[in-house]
Amino acid sequence: MDRTRRVARADGAATVERRHARRHAGRPGRRDRGDRRRLPRRERRGCDRRPAVVAHRRPRGARATHSRRQVQRPVARTGRTRRRRPESARIRCERNFSERRRSGPRRRRDRPTRRRARARREVAVIDAIVRAVHATPGVSEYAIAERAVVRRVVTTAADRVDRRHTAHVHVFVDGVAGRGQTAFDVREHDLDDLTALVRRAADRAARGRGPAWTLPPPGAPARVAVFDARLSDPDAAAAIASALVRATRGGGPVEAAAGEPIRVDAWRVAVDSERVEVAASTGLRTAYRATRATVDAIVAPVAAGAPRAAVVAIARRRRADLALGRELVAAGRRVRALRRAEPVAAGRYAIALDARAVDHAARIASRRAHDPRGPERFGWFAPLAHHADGGTARRGVARYLPGASIFGERDATGDPLSVASDGALPFGLASAPVGDLGEPVRRFALVTDGVAAGFGLDAREAGLRGVPANGGVRNLVVAPGSLDGRSARDVARAAGGDEPTLAVDELADVHVDLVRGSVTAIVAAGEVDGRPVAGAAVTLNLYEALAAARWTRAVVDRGWYRGPTAWWLPGARVA
Repeated sequence: MDRTRRVARADGAATVERRHARRHAGRPGRRDRGDRRRLPRRERRGCDRRPAVVAHRRPRGARATHSRRQVQRPVARTGRTRRRRPESARIRCERNFSERRRSGPRRRRDRPTRRRARARREVAVIDAIVRAVHATPGVSEYAIAERAVVRRVVTTAADRVDRRHTAHVHVFVDGVAGRGQTAFDVREHDLDDLTALVRRAADRAARGRGPAWTLPPPGAPARVAVFDARLSDPDAAAAIASALVRATRGGGPVEAAAGEPIRVDAWRVAVDSERVEVAASTGLRTAYRATRATVDAIVAPVAAGAPRAAVVAIARRRRADLALGRELVAAGRRVRALRRAEPVAAGRYAIALDARAVDHAARIASRRAHDPRGPERFGWFAPLAHHADGGTARRGVARYLPGASIFGERDATGDPLSVASDGALPFGLASAPVGDLGEPVRRFALVTDGVAAGFGLDAREAGLRGVPANGGVRNLVVAPGSLDGRSARDVARAAGGDEPTLAVDELADVHVDLVRGSVTAIVAAGEVDGRPVAGAAVTLNLYEALAAARWTRAVVDRGWYRGPTAWWLPGARVA
């Protein structure tokens, strides 16, 4: 059966009329090649499209615009009713068919977005490191921890976005005298010279010798939540900064707590979103995402010449755990107390700490430390974490061993102390599914009723002992005590004692002696017998204080610390 198609010329010339035979059409709705060759050149442009739609350009002068003309359809046969489709459906159908080619529907190639390109680059980096390590002779085992961090920072001066992509590589070389190891970092600009970098690291590892050990078999990564979708939003840092500024406006609860107009100076909000991938020669390869928000601010009176100021320092993995309003109100109370603060008389005192002061001490001590992941990050409990490390015990410098009292020859007269390390604590600052050497992270007991129970073991320490790894000392979980109340002042009233109690609200500086267990701190704001004080230097031995310490039944979660809301530690010297 033949059909007649009538196509209108764009330049208004006479129409071209062709007789199209269905048996020569090949595919339904297509012109035959012969018909295409016999058409004028200007009409061949529409031959690859459905005959029902022909697209052409207007004459010169309006070439940027396109128009579509409906080809005259043959008249329907007599006796049949032809239903006309809606105009919108007809246009949509014609547009879809006009984009089709001879080979069928055309699939649009996805354009590589920045996120996809960055993900491919991250995978390419760790794969390139693995290939370079395999191509280096002499390498026995390896472990790679790759981190791609996007940090969005909002400050009073400017906003910025920092991107860091670093791979921390451990290379192990076995020899007759034992095993040597070395660690180095690989950044994006090192990829061109990656093979030479790995060879130099292998040579350094071959020159160093230590005890023989092997990486333990891979274990199941811990199922722990460390990623918050709200913090992964690009506008999360700006939203937190806006909430910080709104909370300190005039007439709000912060100003009411301070008792005078206040302002926020030198505030800084940083939100980290990172992707971590760990690969090891044991066959382990896993990846996870993590978030972290840090807020630092100084709350001070608006009045000129007022030296009083309170510091706000918060670090959490989840947006809902920041509790900006509560922290700012507490800072406002400290500003009001500093208005009439007095010096502290020297002597022996008992120290009352709330969880905020414990957290603040950890932030200060970690900034002073050479290694941010070292035991100093635990603040007041840094000596406890240091002597519970497997490496410290292996070198023979640990204060105690499992089964021995952590207080030495002293009698424990306070609440029974039980501390556990939980690297699988949900949204804990030190939580992670696996460690940098691929070891799984687990919860284990450090101290049980004042007796040492275990050590933190990474892959190396576990391999030397031939026992399963637990990921090392991470988040601290302390069992509840016996005192009622929640604040340091409640503890000071409930504990009693012969010594006056210094309730610490804020610290200015902290120094920890990991070996001896002594802690020296500068008290920026506190209270003694209801009188606000400031500027006291406090020194105590952690183990002597914990032997007679008492703490609350109520517990609180501060990111890396889950335990009592307040502590009472006797035997401190104030100068």
